[in-house]
Amino acid sequence: MRNRKNYWITATTLILLSACSLNMNAPITNYSSTFNDLNNVQLEAAKKKGIVPVKTNRSLKYEDHNLYIVQDCEYFGVDKLTYSHPYVTKNTAKLMVHIGQDFQKLLHKNGYRKHKIIITSVLRTDENIQALRQVNQNAVWNSAHRYATTFDITYIRFYRLSTEGKPASNQVLKETLGKVLRHLRQKGKCYVKYEVNQHCFHLTSRK
Repeated sequence: MRNRKNYWITATTLILLSACSLNMNAPITNYSSTFNDLNNVQLEAAKKKGIVPVKTNRSLKYEDHNLYIVQDCEYFGVDKLTYSHPYVTKNTAKLMVHIGQDFQKLLHKNGYRKHKIIITSVLRTDENIQALRQVNQNAVWNSAHRYATTFDITYIRFYRLSTEGKPASNQVLKETLGKVLRHLRQKGKCYVKYEVNQHCFHLTSRK
């Protein structure tokens, strides 16, 4: 079998040392107004930093674009992807790990049990978007997901990794994730949109 060069997101290859002090405990009073980066804003960043959109699933070859494969690791889980593929640019992969690390650090700082976030959507081909629009008429055709810079994180489900510490309700976990994303957004690392109907944070890497 021909050897293929794989790019894996693992705890050993993409460990990031967070420079932030995690002093981000100010409450979030309104998610929709705090995270209001609309598609046109995210799309502009995606076009600058991402790949040329891919038309079909068959023609998608992550090696051709030096994309990283997104898979379960210490810092996040990956949901079953129905209308997307687990590939992102290098800096987007770093952002995923950064978010997962800071989420766990903030939970630990506040005495809560260890959890990890769940990625629910990543790179979409034009074929994926066409199929998605068959079941979701609100799906945007000219989506930032086409550029391998954009991904979604659910805020209604998390994976618990430990029973040490205080139990964390879903509201606590959601707010903890929100505080991390707000901090990274303020630092210019990403754009974020709070999606009410899809129950997720929709993010685009700015790097």
